[in-house]
Amino acid sequence: MTERPLRQPPTQERVEQARQAYEQHIPSMFTHHCLGCDERWPCRQYREALATLRDAESSGDA
Repeated sequence: MTERPLRQPPTQERVEQARQAYEQHIPSMFTHHCLGCDERWPCRQYREALATLRDAESSGDA
């Protein structure tokens, strides 16, 4: 069985990009779509930003 390499903590630049995406990709109060990209919410950008911010928080970089 091959072991998966451990993920590296996100860089400060990546964390800042994730914070911006998290703030921009919010749900509409009237539809089920994201105001930042018009995808169904939660959109891909929001989910990726949230995962990055959680990784940073768990590694102590947030």
